[in-house]
Amino acid sequence: MELLNYIIKELKEKGADDVITSLNESLVKQVRFANSEINLNLSYNFSTISIFAAIKNRTISTSLKELTKEAADLTIKKIINNVKNLPKNEEYKEIAKGKFKYPEIEELYDKKVDDVDAIDVIEDAISISKNNGALKCAGVFYITKSKDQILTSNNIENEGERTHYYFSIRSLNSKDASGHSTSSSNVISKLDYKSAVIESAEISKQSLNPKESPEGKFDVIFSPLAFAPLLVHTGNSASIYSLESGFSFFPKEINKEIASKIVTLIDDGTYKNGSGSGRYDDEGCPRQKTVVVENGILKSFLHNTSTAIKYKTKSTGNAGIISPEPTNFILLPGDLTKEKMIKNVDNGILITNIWYTRFNNYLTGEFSTIPRDGTFLIKNGEILNPIKGLRVTDKLSEMYKRVIGLGKDLKQIESWEAESPTVLPYVLVKDVGISKPK
Repeated sequence: MELLNYIIKELKEKGADDVITSLNESLVKQVRFANSEINLNLSYNFSTISIFAAIKNRTISTSLKELTKEAADLTIKKIINNVKNLPKNEEYKEIAKGKFKYPEIEELYDKKVDDVDAIDVIEDAISISKNNGALKCAGVFYITKSKDQILTSNNIENEGERTHYYFSIRSLNSKDASGHSTSSSNVISKLDYKSAVIESAEISKQSLNPKESPEGKFDVIFSPLAFAPLLVHTGNSASIYSLESGFSFFPKEINKEIASKIVTLIDDGTYKNGSGSGRYDDEGCPRQKTVVVENGILKSFLHNTSTAIKYKTKSTGNAGIISPEPTNFILLPGDLTKEKMIKNVDNGILITNIWYTRFNNYLTGEFSTIPRDGTFLIKNGEILNPIKGLRVTDKLSEMYKRVIGLGKDLKQIESWEAESPTVLPYVLVKDVGISKPK
């Protein structure tokens, strides 16, 4: 905190109007495995100071990895020299100010983190995978322990600690038969890696000997892992900055119907055991719960202090100082089990994972993506056979209007395809476009 205070003092003396400094110190343990054997076990730590400054309505941000006064002085000099050449940021108003009451968040830090043996977890996972019929498996397990501090020129000062566990596994039975599942949690007692292993092994076994996929319009059941990348883009589209920049499929008008009545979307930075939860955002504003879409009606965008001033509203605690960002983006559940959802489909497809998701038109949410791992054809309420060789092509702006079923169980998802935290159930969408990859 002493170094953060020094940076603010020096920048203010050199003409800065607003300054935000924050320090993140993290210890990461990583265990990786492939072909059912551990092939990497390492630990590393890093410390970074992030600096934001506004000088005569010009804004600049940078980071400092060498935490010394000498390095800070050099960085401060570069900030002052470089900011002179920047254009004025007319969108910038100010940073958060005032005394805040911060939320207490359940299951943000695990006191047992130092007792967790990552090797034991992976060895157990490999054994479970084999016992459930997988020929081999691969994946990774991360344990992260971090401490954050923030200090601003508006006298906001706070700090917090958090822990996080992330487990990912892919089970394989042949080139075309695989299953993927993940589990993430801030506390080890809620990390259900065993269920993730069993799920991946079951999907892999069921995927043996897939047939070529048909083309056309199908009712598609997306697993939480499969729909998460689309929900991440939805969360990003909820940022007012994305709307202004042309990267959002949301309309400009609040209180407009944009989705099925069963769709409610929430951003919640205070979510219990949430991967994206925290007490404050990048400006020091308290995190909060924001209803973005309620029963299909657009209710709010995500704001920081500057955008809130511009739109005559209040910050939603989602800074990103330049671009407001989602925290835990949540699709609320329905009342269907996975089995009931399958029985409701006469001609459809079950997709358990996707990759290579690309957007062709951000204003409509037009995208294409390729299902991977277990994908299954559904006929008359029953899974008929595994399939391969298909591409999903549709528009998110239209898909949300065609959501006709939601699972009753929520799952927290992080993955390589869904880097921002999401929480969601199984999702059933009517008349999704299915084609062949070119």
